[in-house]
Amino acid sequence: MVLLISQASAQVRLTDASLKEVVIDISSLSDSQKKIYVFPSGVGQLALCSDAKGSVTEKIELSDEPYTMGRLFSVLPVGGGAAVQHYTVGVWPKNTSEAEDEVVKGQLYPVSFRSGCRSAQHNARLSLTFLNLGSLPGGRYESRLQVKAEGQTDAIYLPVKIMGGEVIQISDLKDLTFEKSGSVWEASNSNICVYSTAPGYSLEIQSRNNGQVRNFQSVGASYSAYWKVGAGPENSLSNVLVTGGVALRGLKPDNAQGCPNIRSTLRVSLLDSAVTALPAGIYQDVITLTVRPE
Repeated sequence: MVLLISQASAQVRLTDASLKEVVIDISSLSDSQKKIYVFPSGVGQLALCSDAKGSVTEKIELSDEPYTMGRLFSVLPVGGGAAVQHYTVGVWPKNTSEAEDEVVKGQLYPVSFRSGCRSAQHNARLSLTFLNLGSLPGGRYESRLQVKAEGQTDAIYLPVKIMGGEVIQISDLKDLTFEKSGSVWEASNSNICVYSTAPGYSLEIQSRNNGQVRNFQSVGASYSAYWKVGAGPENSLSNVLVTGGVALRGLKPDNAQGCPNIRSTLRVSLLDSAVTALPAGIYQDVITLTVRPE
């Protein structure tokens, strides 16, 4: 998030290029904060500077892209959707003497700058006030602030991640029993439901016996595990069966309860050569699957 405005004589920029996204954790907010939440709280990370030498006054104009009517700016869900999160923008100071003022779309504001971007000095900050947080499901949203100065126009891409409002659930798991199929023993469940209000999830796996089926004397054989979402490709989980942890990221859940659209498959396999080397008995393992919203 670096370039803001380009003009012949000087550039107006966001000073904090390290700010990758606005992250709001709803679970840490009180009910009153959810109604009116100001980012940032305290000294602003969203600040503007001009690389012109000395003190200058630039006239800037802010709107959103795509343009919406009224005083509210809009944050839209990534990938589309009807949900909208509204916010207002404040700028401080409009000039050398005035305090923070809410931006009116399409109106020119004289904003004062000093000392140039090279010395990291500025006295123009933006604040974003989010209204009624928690009314949207958790997930990734985006906004584009369109900024105009001295006849030049550019858009700031402002990603927003709203956390803590996500709902996620994994269900329809069942015990798996190996059956021989050619040179391997296999077991699978193709009816697993991962429901979430978030757009994606990560999958963690933990094996009690470190990726082995074992008998009561701890004699065992290693097996492989795989995960498939819907009709998508099959992904191996075997690399973390021994150590445990995050096996896959960026998986697609079903966003409807009961998973009418997307079901997932867990498949495990064991070589017949490994089974024949085992003494007769009962062999088992316990796999723990954990899903986390992204």
